[in-house]
Amino acid sequence: MDQGRITTLTPQEDEFALLLLGEPSLYRGFIDPRRLRDCGEQLWSGHEGTLERWQYFVRGLAASAPGLPVLLKSPNHTFRLPLLRSLFPGARFIWLGRHTGEVLASNERMWRAMMEVYGLWDCPAGALEGFLQDMVRAAAATIGRCLEEMPRERMLWVDFEQLRLNPKETLLRILSFLEARSSSGAPIGPEQVEDALARVPIHPGSRASLPEDASVASLENLMRAAGHRFGPTARC
Repeated sequence: MDQGRITTLTPQEDEFALLLLGEPSLYRGFIDPRRLRDCGEQLWSGHEGTLERWQYFVRGLAASAPGLPVLLKSPNHTFRLPLLRSLFPGARFIWLGRHTGEVLASNERMWRAMMEVYGLWDCPAGALEGFLQDMVRAAAATIGRCLEEMPRERMLWVDFEQLRLNPKETLLRILSFLEARSSSGAPIGPEQVEDALARVPIHPGSRASLPEDASVASLENLMRAAGHRFGPTARC
């Protein structure tokens, strides 16, 4: 997806572990597209519960490398921010803000491709489009809640366009925010970032128009507000 390749030995979304553990997961929609909107509603309404088996999985990861932080990367965690904050009070969050038109186009490609490979039933007409509209509204609600409740020092807003244009500078800013260190305990420096970028280049992205929709416009406005509050030039 988006010119990226996932293999056995590359980083994976922990959402797949959550799915395989039998916990509620939006990715059940890959298998049964008929339930896609229901799975989405369960996610952004907060009705998934505390995901106890997933918590056990995450704690197992932490225990396997004492002293190193656990990095969770899943778009679906966007909608679990209240739960994550309650489970991990010291956690820090990176929100990668991307043009809504690009996000919708990328998601449509991803969901159609995954349902074609793994779906045991056909996706009902209009179900994916309705799900993506629901997702936009849920994302806007989450950002609004962050603006009201999230301490400035707990979140860093990263503009995806800046990541594309200035990847080294942006990644160093993220590492500084996270106070990230290597396995030896030393700070991660520019040379290591350059080496990582040489191996894993930043996806250039694809241009996409912004749908003329009130919920999309609301999300874009909230993202601009979040960029001012949590962006690199904001002050605590």
